[in-house]
Amino acid sequence: MKITEGAKSILKKLKSSGYEAYVVGGAVRNSLLGKPYADYDFTTSATPEEILGVFCDCNTFAPGIKHGTVCVEIDGEVYEITSFRSDGEYADSRHPSSVSFVRSLDEDLCRRDFTVNAMCFDGERIIDKLGGREDCRDKIIRAIGDPIRRFEEDALRILRALRFASKLSFKIEENTKRAIFARKRLLNNISAERIAAELSEILLGESCEEVLLEYAEIICEVIPELAPCIGFDQKNRYHTFDVYGHSVRAVGHTPPVLELRLAALLHDIGKPSTFRMGEDGQGHFYGHARVSGEIANSVLLRLKLRAAVREEVVRLIAFHDYPIVPPESPDDDKYLLRSLNKFGEKTLFRILDIKRADNLSKAPFTAARIAEIDALSDRLRALLDKKPCFDIRALAVNGRDMTSLGFKGREVGERLEMLLSAVIEGRVENDREKLIEYVKTT
Repeated sequence: MKITEGAKSILKKLKSSGYEAYVVGGAVRNSLLGKPYADYDFTTSATPEEILGVFCDCNTFAPGIKHGTVCVEIDGEVYEITSFRSDGEYADSRHPSSVSFVRSLDEDLCRRDFTVNAMCFDGERIIDKLGGREDCRDKIIRAIGDPIRRFEEDALRILRALRFASKLSFKIEENTKRAIFARKRLLNNISAERIAAELSEILLGESCEEVLLEYAEIICEVIPELAPCIGFDQKNRYHTFDVYGHSVRAVGHTPPVLELRLAALLHDIGKPSTFRMGEDGQGHFYGHARVSGEIANSVLLRLKLRAAVREEVVRLIAFHDYPIVPPESPDDDKYLLRSLNKFGEKTLFRILDIKRADNLSKAPFTAARIAEIDALSDRLRALLDKKPCFDIRALAVNGRDMTSLGFKGREVGERLEMLLSAVIEGRVENDREKLIEYVKTT
């Protein structure tokens, strides 16, 4: 395992002072898996006060000292060093009521979550006391000791197991899996922020689709609004999956961007409440995009995701059925320009990403729609290469020009909007003199 000079310095200083010291956790795991790692966690037999003494010549701070963690800055990098410890009772399914500092590495490792996260590196060799190396080889997530106890101690470990399965493309060991389902209710004790952080990581994993399908009950524990989607027959020839299955497969067809994957997961969450059986014998969901956006907004507010993420997700959902170009005029670029004006370049491409994922998750005969979406994406890129004007800020005139022509207050904005519309429609070129002449005569 290769580590930075700063990490080597941490181990050397602690060892030369008479203490055991190891890199532990994710960096060791990822080194075995051939995956990148940049963050290092250290565990040591030194107590927090002893750690501070060893690094008295460095910049140190210890906001987590009561839990045994000291932060040390070396060459501009901050490293976390935690004392070997044993945890007391977990009263809130998240935090130990007390911690005791111990001198035994074995005792420290046994309190951790999963075997793949309990391997150590002493600077020369990897130390594996709990079978983590074998589980890495076999691609298994296994709780240390009694999985029921591990999840009762810290219910967030339930989502962490799903996160590692998604990110690493591992399977969760059967006893651990049974314990996850048996203790899923404990997730109600976890803060919204922590749930949102783990859910985001689950969604960004390479195997998120498989995890979302296999652990649908767990996902519905944190987003109960999705529960009605499970098993909901859409009774529509365009769909071969229930609402939840369709949505999860759409997630798998989107690029690993949080806003896109959240939008894909929630884009049809309003379907069960808008279902109507039509006279044509087909199920219909009139207004489901709007309703899904409203439900998604409520979900993401509860999970306390950043406002910018929430607003983008809701917008993608609300407009995932929006016709970018009308069927009767599919080749008229003015409609693309209008959509660019309405959504902006980034969001418009994301809407196309959602449309593509949505159709890839429907019945096979809808493949023609995917080709149309891809062709539209290509047209949009070609149009943008020409640097067209689709925003007031790109007009060759501005508010000062309108003021000089005698327009005041609201009239200034109204005239600029009128000119932009005329440029998009092709009635006038985006040329300063021509725009001024146009506004004078209109």
